[in-house]
Amino acid sequence: MMGTDLTDDEGIEGNGPSRLKGLGFFNNTTTWKGYRKSVRQSRGTLIRTGEDIHGYEIHMGESDVNEKPLFKLQEFKGERDEGSFREGEKLFGTYLHGVFDAPAFRRFFLSFVLGNTTEVKNVDHSEMIESEIQKLADSFVASMDMEMFKRLFTEEKQ
Repeated sequence: MMGTDLTDDEGIEGNGPSRLKGLGFFNNTTTWKGYRKSVRQSRGTLIRTGEDIHGYEIHMGESDVNEKPLFKLQEFKGERDEGSFREGEKLFGTYLHGVFDAPAFRRFFLSFVLGNTTEVKNVDHSEMIESEIQKLADSFVASMDMEMFKRLFTEEKQ
């Protein structure tokens, strides 16, 4: 959508063949050729900083990207570029979902948009969620009569 042209000659994404103009933010084109859906976990690096990023991709079309890439993603057969980036226009796009969970990308995004990264916490979103779930579990165990639960479950089985 962010590119110049969207071509779906086989009608994969609609009720018949179509060729549409994209938003024109990037000099990229997207084409749908057959029903090929990409669904995958992805890991790689943020090109600008070399820091690790991760996320997942879900998309149908194949984009011909003619812009500076955001990421180098690791694949079985090597690396591939992903995303589009125009620093001067504060514009980027990517197929990578969940990338804001990575501290490196949050810092990059905030510095890109606001010019200030000093207040960005270097916390991995997944680790934070696991930590909060563990706190909830510990609180539950501490406040419940676990011996009573053991008796109830033992009595039910008999």
